[in-house]
Amino acid sequence: MKLLLLAVLISSLFSVSAYAQKRPQGGDFTTAILSEPSTLNPINSSDAYATSIQSYVMEALLGRDEDTYEFEPELAEKWEISKDKKTFTFTLRENLKWSDGKPLTAKDVKFTFDAIKNPKFKALAQLPYFEGISKCEVVDERTVKFTATTDYFQNFDIVATMSVVPEHIYKNPNARVNRILVGSGAYMLDKYERGRRIILKRNPLWWGIEQAKKDGKYNFDRVVFRFVDSINVQLEMLKKGDIDYMGLDPEQYIQKTSGPEWGKQLVKVKTTNEGPKGYNWVGLNTKRPVLKDREVRFGLAHLMNRDMMIEKFRFGLAEKTKGPGLSKEYHSSRLKAIPFDPKKALDIFRKAGWEDTDKN
Repeated sequence: MKLLLLAVLISSLFSVSAYAQKRPQGGDFTTAILSEPSTLNPINSSDAYATSIQSYVMEALLGRDEDTYEFEPELAEKWEISKDKKTFTFTLRENLKWSDGKPLTAKDVKFTFDAIKNPKFKALAQLPYFEGISKCEVVDERTVKFTATTDYFQNFDIVATMSVVPEHIYKNPNARVNRILVGSGAYMLDKYERGRRIILKRNPLWWGIEQAKKDGKYNFDRVVFRFVDSINVQLEMLKKGDIDYMGLDPEQYIQKTSGPEWGKQLVKVKTTNEGPKGYNWVGLNTKRPVLKDREVRFGLAHLMNRDMMIEKFRFGLAEKTKGPGLSKEYHSSRLKAIPFDPKKALDIFRKAGWEDTDKN
């Protein structure tokens, strides 16, 4: 969906919309996620709920500018890309520390990469992205170098955005660290109340504290994630003040967020991103003989009335995808959305040898 639909309590809205220097500091920010994470281990976690929590705690070599999406310094203060685009060198900031006080060095970066490549760590969700990266080398305590086997256009992105983990915490692939989370970011794990919630608190050792104050970011003392497995229950909790913020689906935004309290105690916001931030999809099992033919799969795509689906189920708050990815940066302007066209689908099926054998 290209449109981002949000609901917030007015008391929290000021921390988002006021000028940075006037934003209030302290207090709790409470939100809800639909499921308790299966694991918090950054090496082998694969669900969106773990990612939401880790985004406050873990850091990568580089971050992204929120508006332009351009790379910017995070753990690394500078970086170089070789002319053949197969070697990437990063220089870490000075005096980086993990939230437990241990120093963060280039060895931790190398360990993270090696762990992803090591089958014992079962990093199944990450491993495919690193197929084109052959090795990671420690140049010195603050410098690390990656070498790629190909000039694949996303190799740099993959290593730059890899969440770096502390070797001294995660070095044993058999250790029980599912409910442990040690990082270098703005927050650190405070409490894990199984079946109820996860609480993060400020990390006093974070390198970015002073800049965050200037930018008006990470204002809250604690960030609380409650486990609530229904978006409708989450909405009722928001109305009661039990949570401060939630994302809205189109039905909630259009049909369930009106009344005297909206615009007073509660506010909903619709923003349009430059490009889509999420998508829904239908997967076809190409191991099935009937689905091996590429043209047959195109025929089935022509039978999906996405215009009707967007209007009826997304209330017009979505757009048709034009390809398998989300980033506008890599899209060809020649790509067009596959239209709903049953006649064309029938023609494709006939050419592929399909017949109406039972005349129905």
